[in-house]
Amino acid sequence: MKTQRDVLFVTHTARPGGAELYLLDALKGAPNRSAVLLLEEGPLQTLLNEYAIPAYVKPLPSGLASITRSGHLWQEVLHIPGLIKTVYRMARLFRHFRVIYANSQKAFILGSMAARLAHRPILWNLHDILTEAHFSRWHIRVATWLSNHLATRIIVNSRASRKALRDAGSTHPYIEVVYNGIDPEPFLRTTPPHQLPLPHLGTHPLVGVFGRLAPWKGQHIMLPVLEALPHLHVVFVGDALFPEDRRYATFLKEEVRRRGLEDRVHWAGFQRDIHRYYHRVDMVVHTSIAPEPFGRVVVEGMLAGKPTIAAADGGIPELLTADSEGLLYQPGNTEQLIGHIKMLLTHPDVAQRMGMQGRKRALRQFHVDHMRKAIWQHIDEVLTLSSSHMHDLSRAEQPVNV
Repeated sequence: MKTQRDVLFVTHTARPGGAELYLLDALKGAPNRSAVLLLEEGPLQTLLNEYAIPAYVKPLPSGLASITRSGHLWQEVLHIPGLIKTVYRMARLFRHFRVIYANSQKAFILGSMAARLAHRPILWNLHDILTEAHFSRWHIRVATWLSNHLATRIIVNSRASRKALRDAGSTHPYIEVVYNGIDPEPFLRTTPPHQLPLPHLGTHPLVGVFGRLAPWKGQHIMLPVLEALPHLHVVFVGDALFPEDRRYATFLKEEVRRRGLEDRVHWAGFQRDIHRYYHRVDMVVHTSIAPEPFGRVVVEGMLAGKPTIAAADGGIPELLTADSEGLLYQPGNTEQLIGHIKMLLTHPDVAQRMGMQGRKRALRQFHVDHMRKAIWQHIDEVLTLSSSHMHDLSRAEQPVNV
């Protein structure tokens, strides 16, 4: 196989979560220079095909694929033979590209070793906060050690993500913040949404909670909020992607039934045209109970011009920097959240102004064009440095005439 493409993007999952949507947006910036390696089969293949971006699908052995963020050393030692085989297989593919771009932690851990074998530079785009709220201590140590020794450059999605990586022991000299960027066009449309699978709510307000169903995403904190505000409805837009998420989704739906809230909780599942739901809701609530590395759904709510309430942890305070742009509350503090929702419902003029101010900030700071420009600037800098290094090696290998 021979290719003229510069960059191979690697991601361990083919299920479209926030990091994968980010990847698609980055690829659209230079589709003729890119290809993607997926370490599992899934819906992301279809999306890549729509943009004519080559995708290599090489599923991981079942043992490696089953490793989770909370995995322990003794469990993973059993999968060393599969890991070695996978790394060598990846290295053979990597030699056909000039630079490797790892878009997830698992992709980086495997890809960094393969890139070293293939003598290729690797960028790691860290979309997570490396703390024990999200990862096992063992995984944090492995990722940090590999990043210190094998990563050419690291891109993070917030200052909070960079701080967590430093606190975990990173001494890497190049950790660059590139905020996620989102295409604003769908969120700026004024045409009202149609044919959404939602009942007619009359004058009852509707809160939108967006994002995958997962324990740390904290959708369950909306249930006591609904009990305290009997006219409020909520729509959960997102689905469970991983096994632990599916268990949480089952728990969440059982809690809704137990509390008698079935008529006020609406389940939309995963949606490609997610902007239609943002236009339909009266406000957006972000419910994460663990530090959020960035908070894509917060920016989407801002772009849609909706008043947005978000948990003040991780990278979220970097998005909402003033009360005029959105409201913050302490993660999991339902009383404070209830107070914010009540205030916005009783002061629609304040809610409207907040939505417009949030939109202005999102357009100024989190436009997809800003993100693409920054990503490809980092890639081109690594390509330039790599080409210069290879040229120096080539010159060093030339015979010297005496």
